[in-house]
Amino acid sequence: MARLVKRSQDRPFKVLLGGEEKFLCMCGLSKSQPFCDGSHKLARGEDPGKLYWYDNAGERHACAESFNDIRGFTDPETERQVLLVRRELVAEDTMAFYFSTPEGFSFKPGQSILVKVAVPSESGSVEDGRRFTIASAPQDRELMIVTRLRNTPFKQALKDLPVGAKISINGPSGALVLNENADRPLVFLAGGIGITPFLSMSRDAVRRRLPHPIWLFYGNRRPEDAAFLDELHELERQRSTFHVIAVMSQAEKSARGWIGETGFIRRELLERHLADPRVAHYYFAGPPEMTAATREMLKELGVPKRAMRSEEFYGY
Repeated sequence: MARLVKRSQDRPFKVLLGGEEKFLCMCGLSKSQPFCDGSHKLARGEDPGKLYWYDNAGERHACAESFNDIRGFTDPETERQVLLVRRELVAEDTMAFYFSTPEGFSFKPGQSILVKVAVPSESGSVEDGRRFTIASAPQDRELMIVTRLRNTPFKQALKDLPVGAKISINGPSGALVLNENADRPLVFLAGGIGITPFLSMSRDAVRRRLPHPIWLFYGNRRPEDAAFLDELHELERQRSTFHVIAVMSQAEKSARGWIGETGFIRRELLERHLADPRVAHYYFAGPPEMTAATREMLKELGVPKRAMRSEEFYGY
């Protein structure tokens, strides 16, 4: 696969270039797409800070000199101010934050924003940022992000924000967006907090009455951990082409009881619910090890690589 590399140390992400999705490995080592090998060494003949294009034969070519020359889903320079409107617990140790939508702001379901908050430090406070998928749909009045509550300085600062607080966001960015071609079913594979892009996609698809058959496989430990599960089942009742398969890996530890699927999202589960698992567009997101395992499972099912679209989450 052709690849586009930038010599700086950051996480990889995807862009559209010439109408095709390409992987931009910002540490510069995406030799086996879409992963980098983590060694952070320059290839022979490459210079720090330069942008290179590698064709399918592995030949290197001169390319654009800045990210501004890449047209696609990334918009890293746009910073906007938003207000915290409200917050609520949406599952055990999981909180949703609702912000005002800036004038003129638009995004595609599945995209993310960089959220910046003031984090206390020994010298006072330092602005820090984390990337969050937008969990709300484009039709919603507020921008919603969701996070597991962790005892980290950033998460604590976010949790302690008073209603009405003003913060900065950058974006949107990201290429984990829906294929509007309705020739195949869409299959979403989500685990835990990885539901956020698919909540946005599901709300949008049901409201726009997209013709695609959509199957959402949603894995959690217990029902208490499954954010927005009730809402997703309500969307399922509203649209006959939208299906939710919830899976619990530790159902026996739930105080609510569980009579649905148990275990993990696996090949057998897909084969049992989908008419032909090989004929679908797959979307999945999560930590790198989870996305790698999912990609391997789909490969064993006979799903072609071009039918998979994924994004890695970091820091959870």
